Amino acid sequence: MTHKRNVEGIRLNAQRKRQAALTRADEAIRLLVKENRPVNFKSVAETAGISIPFLYQNEALKQRIIHLRSQT
Repeated sequence: MTHKRNVEGIRLNAQRKRQAALTRADEAIRLLVKENRPVNFKSVAETAGISIPFLYQNEALKQRIIHLRSQT
């Protein structure tokens, strides 16, 4: 007998967590720019409470940080 597992709840929770992390990263970037602090992967990760690899894995965030980092 094969059992089909209902993983939809797990999938939805993962999507919510990812979206919350993206929102925190965006808010952290805005705060750093507003406070005229350096924008780099470490400062964004620490301010947002997320991991540095998460920032590198998201191409839009990665490019935004690289762009802002070069302006400082």
